[in-house]
Amino acid sequence: MRFRDYLDSLRPSDQERLINLLTLGSGRLALALRLIQRDRSLTEIGELLAAQTALRTAARILVQQPGMASIGSATPPPGTPRPGVHWQAFILRLTEPQRSQVLDELDAGVDAARRAGELALADDELTAVSGQLQRALQALTQLWRVLVEVVRTTLLAGA
Repeated sequence: MRFRDYLDSLRPSDQERLINLLTLGSGRLALALRLIQRDRSLTEIGELLAAQTALRTAARILVQQPGMASIGSATPPPGTPRPGVHWQAFILRLTEPQRSQVLDELDAGVDAARRAGELALADDELTAVSGQLQRALQALTQLWRVLVEVVRTTLLAGA
């Protein structure tokens, strides 16, 4: 099924809700990237990355279709990045493997979310859009796990 065909099968209010969820989730991700580029607080960035409720909800709506794969448990673990620490200071404190993992997961999440939007706009198959959205959520969830673990073991330990 094409993405547009799926949208057309929904009630107008559900069409609007799905588009709004995808837009909100992508917008929050884009804002998190801008905050990273401006070396803002890790707490601000973390809140945006962890609060991907809109993308999760959109993904769950999409996978309710017959033949679609499950969204899995792409939910961030509990924990909060340390207040007051800015992105650059945080990244510089990481070991090279940690830094690579954080940046790789961030890149993967952003790339997959961008690709999901491109596929939806190009009216690609619903499975392709949903698959990219699921990849984005998995990468963002893993990124959040890494951030929380690094904060827990490194920054809070006084390193």
